[in-house]
Parts: sequence; structure tokens; C-alpha cells
Amino acid sequence: MIGEALRELGLVELIGTSFERFVKIYRLEREDIIFNDEIKRNGSIYIAEGRVQRIIYTKEGGEFYINHTRGDIAGINLSLIKKYEEYERSVLEIDMDIVAKTDSIILFFPFERVDELNLESSIKAKVLDKIVHLSLRSHYKMSQYFLSKSICSTEEFVIRSLERDEIRNINSSRERAEILNLNQRSLQRALKKLYEGGFIEYREGCVVLKDREGLEEYKKKFTH
Repeated sequence: MIGEALRELGLVELIGTSFERFVKIYRLEREDIIFNDEIKRNGSIYIAEGRVQRIIYTKEGGEFYINHTRGDIAGINLSLIKKYEEYERSVLEIDMDIVAKTDSIILFFPFERVDELNLESSIKAKVLDKIVHLSLRSHYKMSQYFLSKSICSTEEFVIRSLERDEIRNINSSRERAEILNLNQRSLQRALKKLYEGGFIEYREGCVVLKDREGLEEYKKKFTH
């Protein structure tokens, strides 16, 4: 499983090395929680199976939710900054928990330990470069999400989320709202409008796109 995950991340140079011994595997049942201290101690998370949700708590007392599915990696900065004490303190002031939304398997990758490996310097540099790029890709994905949320109307944001299948197979209105970081009533109003327009339907409580062609035409009303 560890080797397969490293291959999917493009870190084939680490397969079969002592790095694999540092990786921790968590098998979670639905609603199991990994708490803040354990997350920060273990570093980057990779979703090998299932779906989990990170709950991030701000210093001001707010919280928001980030949904992760198989193949996602997050928290690489928690590994990379451990050598930089000043920056580490500022980042680690933000607390988070992980909640399994389905039975899931999470791998924790302590990327800061790559420096300890007995690898040729050129290979080690290549691996570190790949890890930095993984971190940038992860941050880009998150920034695109929050940028989309900030510039789009609730209705347009919900449409984009439906097109990306972010809430497919979710039959709980509360959980849909958590995944999208939306007020539950605002989400319900947007879905009602799309339902009345004939663009979506409900199957066993789950939201399904019904008229994609009509939706493409409908989306033209949104301009930025």
C-alpha cells in the first residue's frame, strides 16, 4: 500500500527505501476522529481509501471544512516547516481535526525525514523538488476552491461543485453544507432553484445532475 501511494504521488525514488518504515497507516471507521496533536506530530496526510474531512479552527473561533477523497494529499507544509522554527510556530497555531466520513485509510508521510535517507544527493534533491511541487499543487487546489467560493454567487458555486461531483452520493443536507462550507439554508435555496429549473433531481436523497446541456445555457447568466 505504501509503495502504491508513493508511485501515485510520483515519488518512486522512495519506494523500497527506509522511508517506508517511517510512514504510519491509520485504518478508520466512519466518524472516527484523528485529533490535532496527532496530526501535527505525524505530518502530511494521504488518502489511500475513502473520504475524510479536515475541520480547521481559526484563532478567531471560526471553523471551516475541507473534504478529501482517495488520492488527495494535504498538510505537506506541516512536514516541510519542521526545520524552520519561526514559521512553524505561526502555522501550528492553527488547529485541525480529521473526521472519517466513510471507512477510510490514511497514510501519514513524514517528508521532513527525507534528509535522513541514505540516498545520492542528486536523487535526494530530486525527491525534495517533487515534494515541494506536490505542496504547491495542493495549495493551488485549495486556493482555487476558496477563490471560486469568494467570487461566485452561492448558486454558481453549488453548480460548480455538482459538476465536480463533490457532493455526489451525499444524502445528508447537513453534510452537503459542511463539505461546501455553506450555510445549510443558503445551500437548500440554491438546490431548490436548480431543482425547479429541471437541472437536478434527487435519487435516494442524493443530488444528481439531470440536464447538463440546459445547465450550460443557464450558466451563461453568471458573469464576472
